[in-house]
Amino acid sequence: MMKAYSHNFGEIDWANISNPTQYLIRMTGLVTQALSVVHSVGDVHRDVKEGNVMVDEKETDSPDSIKLIDYDTVKPSSSEPVYIMATVEYLNPSSFGNTQETLINQRSRRGLQRPCDDMFAFFHMGIRMTLQLCKELIPKTDRAAHQDIQALYEPTILNPEDGLIFSDMELKELGEKYAKHHIYYTHSMFPQSVAILPSAEIYMQTLPKILVKLPLLDASQQLLEEYVTYCIDQKFSSDIKRHGATTANLALQRILTPPVEASDNRNVLKRRRIQEESPKTLPPISPFLRPEAQDQKHTV
Repeated sequence: MMKAYSHNFGEIDWANISNPTQYLIRMTGLVTQALSVVHSVGDVHRDVKEGNVMVDEKETDSPDSIKLIDYDTVKPSSSEPVYIMATVEYLNPSSFGNTQETLINQRSRRGLQRPCDDMFAFFHMGIRMTLQLCKELIPKTDRAAHQDIQALYEPTILNPEDGLIFSDMELKELGEKYAKHHIYYTHSMFPQSVAILPSAEIYMQTLPKILVKLPLLDASQQLLEEYVTYCIDQKFSSDIKRHGATTANLALQRILTPPVEASDNRNVLKRRRIQEESPKTLPPISPFLRPEAQDQKHTV
């Protein structure tokens, strides 16, 4: 399947995208439409990540399109713990229990699989893609910015202090200590290791300093900040409050094309209209979401 497409989300050449902020929001928005179809039939994809979203550029006259692939991971939603197969960095820690249990249960791959877990992975992907965009567009000479990007993008790896294996007590203590962070058991070979990614607070403190270094117009920087702030807020929301795929699709459309306030100044209206027409908006939600079409294939 991968050979049939030009590249995946992790391979986007951001330097050659004319409107990178609008492109990022539009293309990730298409993923929410694919997930809406998956979730509408009671399934969970379980491996939403950049490498599993392919970009189709063969029909240049058609609107941008994506294909969400790797359906051997798709399983029905579960209300009881099951064996989980997915990319560990994108796993929702809370699907493995509370802060004391999550690393212990991740080690044995016993957890729940729910649509909210797919959305956790989706919003994590949005943060990573924002950082990839920044890494490519900010000049390499700005070492401070690239150090900040690296600190947010790469996890801190912890190994057992004694021996090659974490005890259950050590995993419990790590889960409690880093409860506000994105923490996961890496399932690497011995010695065992645990990865720590930033908390929402660290993301929110550091990202604005990075975004202002982008060689983009102020309006594009602000739009990107609104997008990544939305992803951070949703990634770290409780499972109950995290937006589902359809709601996220609508939220991204609102970010991409905000409403325009009425004005008597015709020049202002004309200028705003031109600004709004330049980026493509997300296409309407697929008709396959209707109940009578639930048996359709899970592609957009």
